Amino acid sequence: LIVAPVSATKISSIDGVAELSDLAGINSVEMRLQPGDNVDAQMGFMGYVLKLDGVVDSHAQLFSLMDTIESTLTLKWDFAS
Repeated sequence: LIVAPVSATKISSIDGVAELSDLAGINSVEMRLQPGDNVDAQMGFMGYVLKLDGVVDSHAQLFSLMDTIESTLTLKWDFAS
């Protein structure tokens, strides 16, 4: 699950989502929120922005996949002033 930072109020952009579904080990990608939607950290994991499901064969593959996700996905947030 991808959740908002505690001080974020809105998600301003999400890039790289389409590429995530092409990654080995990712079976599904579910976007719950769209750019422009408000976020509330008080919802915890129930307020997730994006959910990724998948399976890998080892911890090493998991760590590699996590690195690839981090370099592929770009989320920008608006914060309270």
